[in-house]
Amino acid sequence: MRNKLVGVGVCCILFLGGCYLSKNYSYEEITKGGKIDVEKAEASGYVSLEEKEKLGYYTIESSANKKVQKKALEQKNELFDHLKPQIEASLGGREVEMLGVNSPFPYEAVNVSFRSKEEPIVADSVTIGLSDNGYFEKGAIKSDAPSGFMEKTVEGLYVMAYRKEIQEMKEYIKKEYPQYEAYPVNMRNSAHQINEYINISISYKIGDVDNNDLSRAEQKEIFELYKKNKNRTDEEWKTIFESKNHLDYLIYLDIVIKNGTTLPTELMVYELLDDMKSNLLFEKGISYGVMLNSNFQDTNNNRSLSFVNKAYV
Repeated sequence: MRNKLVGVGVCCILFLGGCYLSKNYSYEEITKGGKIDVEKAEASGYVSLEEKEKLGYYTIESSANKKVQKKALEQKNELFDHLKPQIEASLGGREVEMLGVNSPFPYEAVNVSFRSKEEPIVADSVTIGLSDNGYFEKGAIKSDAPSGFMEKTVEGLYVMAYRKEIQEMKEYIKKEYPQYEAYPVNMRNSAHQINEYINISISYKIGDVDNNDLSRAEQKEIFELYKKNKNRTDEEWKTIFESKNHLDYLIYLDIVIKNGTTLPTELMVYELLDDMKSNLLFEKGISYGVMLNSNFQDTNNNRSLSFVNKAYV
């Protein structure tokens, strides 16, 4: 099960069947010779990751639906005021930070991102529709809010339970692969990620309906325990997770190449995947993934100039 390699990404950003054409130079021209031509990249509107962090990830320019994004940004505070109490109530009264709005749909709706301020960290988004008169439709929230974001909460509890182990994974990657860095905070928040480097989510076995149903039942058990007593220690949560037999986990490594001229390759990603798969530090995973990004970022969307995204499942 762990030996099947699935490619879930490509090295160049595709657009209408071909490589994405920038303002002045094509992807092929920017990456000719197997490395990024900084001058051509910058002339074509790409920026370093440091600069992208300053520009932000909820801009009109980077949105798929610029007209809707402009409208959403104009009423962002109203959207936040409307959704914040709903989300906090769904999380049992825990306070959240509202992060931004994004318009990925071809119709008038937006994703509104948030992150809880206290553990277990829940980082997610809810979708809300915008009415024709430019004001959001009351009650248009679409999420798993009635369950209190159960799966996300359980994943947040897992991060607490295995805090030490996750830190060891992080330190290992930092030491053994110094050519890479973690997503910076704004990039991490926009991607709804909890940790630097290491992200862990509940995984489901393809075609194994019985085990998947048992997994959801165990998640519900943990969630109910959380609602009854939210003040358990990390060790107490770890004991609870260790008692479950049907929860499987995907360990994902999200990283960026430090060098601005270096292109990510499949060979780089395979090296990381094989290391994670055979390394005892990562043994809690049933599947593994790596998202490796170039340092240069696209200002017309929230993707890297070049990336490789692969997973063992």
